[in-house]
Amino acid sequence: MKKITLFFLSITIWSALSMQAQLPDTLMQQIKDMGKEPSSVERYAILLKLNNQEEKAYALLLQMAKTGKSTDGMNSLLRELYIKKNKDVTGYNAFFDGLQENVVSELKKELKAKMTNTDAPDFSLRDLEDKPVSLTDLKGKIVVLDFWATWCLPCKASFPAMKKLMIQHPDVKFLFIATQEKQDGATDRVKKFTTQNKYPFYVLMDEPLKDNPQMFEALSAYKPNGIPAKVIIDPNGKQRFLATGFSSDTELINEINAMIQLVRAQY
Repeated sequence: MKKITLFFLSITIWSALSMQAQLPDTLMQQIKDMGKEPSSVERYAILLKLNNQEEKAYALLLQMAKTGKSTDGMNSLLRELYIKKNKDVTGYNAFFDGLQENVVSELKKELKAKMTNTDAPDFSLRDLEDKPVSLTDLKGKIVVLDFWATWCLPCKASFPAMKKLMIQHPDVKFLFIATQEKQDGATDRVKKFTTQNKYPFYVLMDEPLKDNPQMFEALSAYKPNGIPAKVIIDPNGKQRFLATGFSSDTELINEINAMIQLVRAQY
């Protein structure tokens, strides 16, 4: 029933958006009550703006930014409303960055208690050019492993944020491990995906275990609850963090930034 309701709500919402029409208060409340997932909040903020409730939209978006869970769409709309409200085009980036610094500072307090100090399982996998790469080759560097698959929608949704993180941390080695690719032509499929999307990722292909082809070498060694999964490894080869899932770009960027900063502080 909820899926059907969402379907008809989506039709109503986007019809209204395309026609620049206002929605009744009862429908606005229905949409608001659909949940607090970032995608739902983003749609609600858009509808508030559409219904000439820009102050409410701004307050909602600001709150999401302060919690560090805003999407790119929310951030774009927040920027638009900030400039309109403050008549200031140049100050937004510093304003938004300041909000996220506060989020990262609080995150570090939470994550510090969750840091581990176990040996990161070594692996030897091949990249898309068939060159072998092992974790021991990267000793002395902070390493971020990103377990993903071409069929995994949350994995792919997280990639714009991961691309931003790579730019922010050029000294960190990011390895994107394509795993659970059980169909033939896995390497070509992965290569096509990264090329078409112009992702500058260094991709390794996880290998099925010889005694159990349904299981994969690196994924089995690190044992995340699912994918996408991010593993942070320190320069001494110790596994410090493991995080799974994806909610929003800003949340992921803040989380990985906090983890990297905590690892750096150890050296």
